[in-house]
Formats: sequence, structure tokens, C-alpha cells
Amino acid sequence: MTTTEGHGPITLSGLSVTEASGDSGDTINVTLSVGNGTLALGTAAGLTGTFSGSTLTFSGLASAVNTALGSVSYTPTSEFEGTDTVHFKASATEEVGGSTSALSTDHTATITVTGIADTPTTGTPAAVTTSEGQAVTLTGLSVTEASGGFRRHHQCDAERRQRHAVSGQPQRPDRDVQRVGADVLPGLRAR
Repeated sequence: MTTTEGHGPITLSGLSVTEASGDSGDTINVTLSVGNGTLALGTAAGLTGTFSGSTLTFSGLASAVNTALGSVSYTPTSEFEGTDTVHFKASATEEVGGSTSALSTDHTATITVTGIADTPTTGTPAAVTTSEGQAVTLTGLSVTEASGGFRRHHQCDAERRQRHAVSGQPQRPDRDVQRVGADVLPGLRAR
């Protein structure tokens, strides 16, 4: 299954349980989990348990469990991109006597979350007035990543500004902008 970063919930398919022969009426116990997202049940009628989060645990009759398994949705964690794994286990509790079977084998499925390039925000340089051949310092130049906790800033290199001011050489914005990270400062050209 594939989805994209920032996409809304997607419904998982192919999840179901089958009661052991002759054990109709037993309570089915299900555990579903993911490492980089949130799972949620669209319907929980006839069930008890936890119905949303990175781990779901719920119990009920096989018919109610299978209805719920048909409504499981996955939403990737904000800014996550890569591969996540859905883990699915089940057991049964006898309707008479209450003994619980061992958990089934851990069944897994892979979800691929593809990243989306976000548009960065650019800062507008402050207006300056100068005479021909005079060095100026541009302020307010920045690029900030669109979302997420990590921010990249592009700004004029202080050493180069100082070197140009001392030497009297005019600054060349296309050469005097320090590039940090992989973003490009658009629209900045030498004149």
C-alpha cells in the first residue's frame, strides 16, 4: 500500500479473522500496531478496547471484529516519509471457561509513505539606497522550510560582507549568499 506525506487517512484492506472450527461464539482479541502513524477504527459496534492510536487492541465476536477490520484507517505521522509496517495479531477466548489461545503469528504489511516537496517561504530584503560603486549590506534575506520542526536559513555570509566593506569591492549577491542545506534562494542575481 502507498500513500503520501500529509495525506488524509487511507483505509487498509485484507484484514480479517476466522474462528477455529467449532468455536463460534468465542471472543476474538485483536492487536494492530504501526511505528510511524495512527490507526483508527471506522466502526467499533460490539467491541471493547482501544480504537485509535499507534496500537489498537480490541475484542468482540468474529462478525463485529471483521466489520471493524474492514474499516481500519492509517494516517502517517506528520512529516514522516519512508516505510511503515502494520503488525496484526489475534487470539481467541473461549466463551465457556474463559481460556485464551496463544496469539497468532505476527502478520505484517508494508505501507510506503512518499514525501512531498513543500514550498519554502522567502524573506524580502530591506530596501537600501547607495551610490554607484559603493558596497551595501543586504538584510532580511532568508529562506525558511515550509513545515516541520527543522528550519533551514540562507543568509549573507558575515565574513564576506566584512571583507567587501574593508576592500571597497562591491558585493555580488549571486556569489555572497551562503547556501545551507539543499534549498536554493530564488530570484537573487547580480546586477
